[in-house]
Amino acid sequence: MKAVTRLVDVDKVIAMVGSNSSPNILAAAQITEEAKVLQVGGGTSPSYTNVGFKYIFRGTANGNLPNAASVDAMKEMGVKTVGILSVAAENGKSGVKSYKKLMGDSIKVVAEEVYQATDTDYTGQIAKILSAKPDGVLLYGMTNECALAIKQFRRNGFSGFIYGPEALGVPDLRKIAGDAANNVIFGSGAVVPATVEDSSSAVEKSMLQAFVADYGALPVSDVVYRGYDGVKLIAEALRNTKDISNPDSIREAFLNIKGFEGIGGTYDFSDGSGDGLKQSRSYIIQDGKNVLFADWRAKNKDK
Repeated sequence: MKAVTRLVDVDKVIAMVGSNSSPNILAAAQITEEAKVLQVGGGTSPSYTNVGFKYIFRGTANGNLPNAASVDAMKEMGVKTVGILSVAAENGKSGVKSYKKLMGDSIKVVAEEVYQATDTDYTGQIAKILSAKPDGVLLYGMTNECALAIKQFRRNGFSGFIYGPEALGVPDLRKIAGDAANNVIFGSGAVVPATVEDSSSAVEKSMLQAFVADYGALPVSDVVYRGYDGVKLIAEALRNTKDISNPDSIREAFLNIKGFEGIGGTYDFSDGSGDGLKQSRSYIIQDGKNVLFADWRAKNKDK
């Protein structure tokens, strides 16, 4: 946490966009809370909001929201049983816990396997999951891990729908998994489109036009959206604070953000939870593109 300590003690920052890693945000919490420095995190784990921190906010969707969106898609597709493959790390544990709570008694877990983040071969775990004959498969891990798992599930004969969190919407997943990624369904606040013209909102389109102008290509991950929204939210709070030198005044201005249009959605922090987004979207991969699940489903009622 040397970097955070330097920002607070040496650079004297009054706000920062936190890490995209939830454990890192929690590790920095003691420093930023004690110094009353606003921290807007980009991690999706539910672990750092709704737990009493006063100066920590989230600049993206709480992981429970995309998870809920994909569980809704499961139910829409008539899934009654799932097999789970997840990474044996904090994000995998909290993610699976979130999914199980959301699935409740409606969807039964018939097999559950884990892998280490350094693993690249999941053959044994996949065999156990497929032997349980689940209606669908749930993956929870980082993008590259999930891409490898998807290819291996397909190679081992599973042709059904695969579900998971927003990590499945990162462009690298489609590049690595190729055609195996078809019929992968995931929840996400926003995904990087195939082209700038495919943007889902004016805010996203404007940001991507500027990004492409500067870097010559689209972002490789929606993580860039989290940083963008985080910076914009801090700017909005600082613009409206009554006293920029008073941490409590900055915090109050952040809590007063309501109806702010970001790439991730419409932010409202007035409930004090630290979470500004209240809903998410679900997508399905078709022919190398992320397609809104609702649009696809309307045309594929027989699936």
